[in-house]
Amino acid sequence: MEPVEIEMTMYAAIAYPDVCEIWKYKTPIQYERYKFRDLDIWRHSKHSRTAVITLNGGARLEFCQYIQKLVDGLDLDADIYGIENFNNFNFCCVGDIADFIRSVAYKYDDLIVIGFSMGGILGSQVLAQLNGDCGNTTLIVIGTPFNINNSTELFDNHMKLYRIDFTHLYYKAFRNSLNHNRGTLPSDVLTLGNYDGYVEFIERRYGITNFRFLMKINPNIPKCRVISFYNNRELLVRRERNIPDVEQFKSELDASSTFEEYAFDTWVPGHNSEWAQETNAQIIVKQIRSVLDKKI
Repeated sequence: MEPVEIEMTMYAAIAYPDVCEIWKYKTPIQYERYKFRDLDIWRHSKHSRTAVITLNGGARLEFCQYIQKLVDGLDLDADIYGIENFNNFNFCCVGDIADFIRSVAYKYDDLIVIGFSMGGILGSQVLAQLNGDCGNTTLIVIGTPFNINNSTELFDNHMKLYRIDFTHLYYKAFRNSLNHNRGTLPSDVLTLGNYDGYVEFIERRYGITNFRFLMKINPNIPKCRVISFYNNRELLVRRERNIPDVEQFKSELDASSTFEEYAFDTWVPGHNSEWAQETNAQIIVKQIRSVLDKKI
């Protein structure tokens, strides 16, 4: 086993209890659930003129506990929307998410999209489709690798033991979408670290011809305040690997938009697992809130 693999395996052992802990979180907020096409929408209304749309990471849309905990901590004067779809791959839902936002945008003066990890990339693709037509827009990306295609070098070479969730999460999305059992999925898709096979399967199964383009944050977002939060100490989304992609995004960002980035001043053992540690969660919520208070 290579030194980096040992490091990542130890990292996973430390992170796992925190990841399990966050799933126990129970929000005190009451949400109304309703359908928009194939999307399940969770809404908490404060009859505000600001809307917050949340998008999780991974392969399928889920209003996760760590998102609920962040929203509870921020305590914004805003209507909250969580979006779910367990039966399709998340990037196949970009059009429906954009249409959903269009359907409610008339109620609001401000729209905030919060995306965790790959949810930040998903949010950028949605806002690119909206093309600046939904008033004052803010995109917040948290722990987001700006180009998944480049970030997977670490998956392929050094994360085969750690990234068990890479297979598990994507398998669940594929299984539900295909409505088949495990045996019908191509074995290469279920191989840890096989990103090329994963891309080929997605493009073949869903008819997506530009999937590698979809897997990087889209700079064609007009009239948007883009805010990136990252952690220098996190091993999964390594900051040094992300810098060239961040710089490229900044150089290509629509001229009517702005970009800011902030580092979390905490050490966290796992990707997005900081929400399980109350002290860290409070620090991060306070930092995000202070940034948002400059605008809302």
